[in-house]
Amino acid sequence: MRRGEILALRWKNVDLKNKTVRVVESLEQTKKGIRFKAPKTERTRAIILPNYAVEELIALKEKQIKELTISL
Repeated sequence: MRRGEILALRWKNVDLKNKTVRVVESLEQTKKGIRFKAPKTERTRAIILPNYAVEELIALKEKQIKELTISL
């Protein structure tokens, strides 16, 4: 994945059950600020995640949920 694609990832693009990430957009810095745009290839693609990455993402998501519920 390209750097801008990684920075544009959102949880809705991550499928932990099927161990995949869908690349649907990229982040770009312009003079006016940051914007989302279509990926360089102009096509959505799926990246298969290794088991260790899925485990780390599950832990990260659980941590974010805890932090979000504490701050509410």
